[in-house]
Amino acid sequence: CVSGMSISGDARLDDKKVSKEVYKQHVQNEKERQERTYQYLKTIDRKLDKALGIDK
Repeated sequence: CVSGMSISGDARLDDKKVSKEVYKQHVQNEKERQERTYQYLKTIDRKLDKALGIDK
């Protein structure tokens, strides 16, 4: 009975570790997505400025 508990305990621990990794990956993806969006908006901004004849 005791050994059964320790196994399920380890499994839970592994789940936590896995979900932590998944979460870290998710955060990383989110940061990269925001960075891409930011770069994209900056590019559009520059194109608009050029089109309007405003050079920064």
